[in-house]
Amino acid sequence: MSFPVYNAFVGGGVAIGFLVGDAALRGRPERSAWPYLCLLALGCGAVGAVWFSYYAGVTESWQRPAFTFLGGAAAALVALVLCSRVAGLDTLPILDAGALGICAGHALGRLGCFFGGCCYGRVINLAPVIDWSFRFPSPLVESGVEVAILLYLRRSTCAFAGKPGLLAARWMILYGIARFGLEFARGDFRGSLPFNSGGMSPSQCLSLALVALGAWGHFMIVRGGKALVAS
Repeated sequence: MSFPVYNAFVGGGVAIGFLVGDAALRGRPERSAWPYLCLLALGCGAVGAVWFSYYAGVTESWQRPAFTFLGGAAAALVALVLCSRVAGLDTLPILDAGALGICAGHALGRLGCFFGGCCYGRVINLAPVIDWSFRFPSPLVESGVEVAILLYLRRSTCAFAGKPGLLAARWMILYGIARFGLEFARGDFRGSLPFNSGGMSPSQCLSLALVALGAWGHFMIVRGGKALVAS
């Protein structure tokens, strides 16, 4: 019963992500290419999510793949950038649409993790204050964080209309910081990287890279210099 529910939420997340990204491109010429870009980004994201899980040692068999969200999100965003550049499209609005779509889709998809029993949190014991323990609901908290970020970005859409790329940069910063902190509350096996990560999980390493990229892009866009990705 848990897997059909999981699949339903993930499928719903993909649909919601597409619609949110499509709405972000309303009135722009890039909108006509959005369905094709989404299909390419979805395929690359799935490959990236599975590959990173295998590389980090979360799964040891391609026959029973695991998915790492940040690995998939990174691959999807790179695919959006490369494909839009090859097609001669304005990259930054598409990157904004992709970030908003990933944010919305992830918020719903994480509910599937909750019902599917994966991505669970640590057991928190309140003794000796209270003789009671519970498992931290990390999927629900992360879903709530993504909803909060999405609402903030959607409210800021008009203010950022003249500076494409800011929405994507701010999602990278906000989600990267939130995910780095939430990793400490995860109770499932987080994997490891072959290089020394200072005891951080692979997703925490990706979170720091995401924050750094978002901060650099935000700085460059705000100061009016080179953008996050050259258009």
